[in-house]
Amino acid sequence: MSGGAVARRSGTPSSSITQATTSEESLNNGSAASEKVIVAPDADVAIPAAFQSPGSDVQLTEQQKAQQDALQQEFADAVQKNQDPSKPVPASEWQTAQMENDQRFKLLFGYQAFLQREQRGNLHLNNSDN
Repeated sequence: MSGGAVARRSGTPSSSITQATTSEESLNNGSAASEKVIVAPDADVAIPAAFQSPGSDVQLTEQQKAQQDALQQEFADAVQKNQDPSKPVPASEWQTAQMENDQRFKLLFGYQAFLQREQRGNLHLNNSDN
């Protein structure tokens, strides 16, 4: 997955989001980007807008892609500090980080861009049926 697309892991007790990460070293030697999986809490939680696809009709500039990547990294850092990455993030930590991340998204990309991503759907992971 590229650009931090949202992923559901079927057959597992938790859902997750996946953040594509590219190290400077992998860029220099031509190797592929790696992916970091963030295991969502076992609750219905909102996915930060930075992890949502802008849609096929939207072309992000290189600067916007970098800003989106930075927002994804900020969210990952916020929810995974002092956290075992294989375990679900506590819902309260996820929600706090998500709200702060979405506020930064709105500042960088504008409220309209946020609403467009929200209207495309897929902004929640609901683990209650897993």
